[in-house]
Amino acid sequence: MKRIFPFSHLCFFDMRIDRYAIPVLIIIFGTISIGLEGQVIFQEESINGVSFRGPRYERDLNPDSFGEILEVNANWVAFTPEVILDRSTLKLRSDKDNHWWGNTISGNIILIRMAKEAGLKVMLKPQMILDNVTFPSGLFSDLIKLEDQGGKIVSDKSDGASWRGDFDPLTKESWMIWEQSYRSYILSLARTAEELEVDLFCIGTELKISTKKRPEFWRQLISDVRKVYSGPISYSANWDEYSRIEFWDELDIIGVNSYCPISLRRTPTVEGTIDNWKYYKKVLKEFSEGLDKDVLITEFGYRNVSFAGLRPWIHDDGDSKSNLEAQSNLYEAFFRSYWNEPWIKGGFSWNWDAVTKGIGNTDFSIQNKPAQEILSNWYKK
Repeated sequence: MKRIFPFSHLCFFDMRIDRYAIPVLIIIFGTISIGLEGQVIFQEESINGVSFRGPRYERDLNPDSFGEILEVNANWVAFTPEVILDRSTLKLRSDKDNHWWGNTISGNIILIRMAKEAGLKVMLKPQMILDNVTFPSGLFSDLIKLEDQGGKIVSDKSDGASWRGDFDPLTKESWMIWEQSYRSYILSLARTAEELEVDLFCIGTELKISTKKRPEFWRQLISDVRKVYSGPISYSANWDEYSRIEFWDELDIIGVNSYCPISLRRTPTVEGTIDNWKYYKKVLKEFSEGLDKDVLITEFGYRNVSFAGLRPWIHDDGDSKSNLEAQSNLYEAFFRSYWNEPWIKGGFSWNWDAVTKGIGNTDFSIQNKPAQEILSNWYKK
């Protein structure tokens, strides 16, 4: 069975610190209700989630992974299949072109089944990554610009975007090529989500120029998804994107990735970071009340490096020195600021690795780091 929670929106930081349409009243059946506009409405317990990063090779999958997730008191897990954009065609590559098993649709089917068997609820949140310009044959995909044997440079029709949020085709025709390919991919995943009884499905992640410029595409996509998937639907907005999105009213849940800049300190303090969150709590609450939807934090997390709160979205800034205190304090301040708010329905920590690394790594993962105990204690409450 699928479910939905009312959701709202998340966060902005201005650096001042520095299915179906059924025209009836709500019908309640068990834990599910269907309301006006075809939205699915239900009340859900707090979503204590982690985002699971599958391994590069299936052979490296730890069969105890989901038991370990349960041990930190998590009750949900998010899977993020990644699809690769071919810059030369603006079409999405097939699953067989993805050489990271944990990012493929076939790999995620196995992972979802394992998580369900362990008793975890599942959010499926696909995201697009941008390939480098390649030959039509797909060779040398690690190079930025290539010339074919005749000396012709392969065209980059993504206009040089370095991140999915900056993806901005130059013409209407180009947008339509991408949209047709993206729609096909999302509908395929939505059918899979229905077959596997996925509890929540996101139609996209951080595609902020597309959501701003092409809202009608997203409205039609939502309608199309509801024809094949009966559960709740969301979109995972970047922290500086959500306020410009025009189609929240057609979604069941508002999701936001919470990588707001929140501290200028090398090692943020808990109390100082809590103070910095106050303004955003006020703004988020007002936004939530205005939309009459609660908030799901589709991603939150920090690396264990100095200045981790300054640009929390950075995956690798060249700093390999660990700062466990910075990560721990940011986690504690985040939970104290949001987890007891009734309009916050929970969230997903980014990320939980299938292949556990040693404590010396500076990735987002909190496994075997002090922040793991902080998360576990809050998830137990």
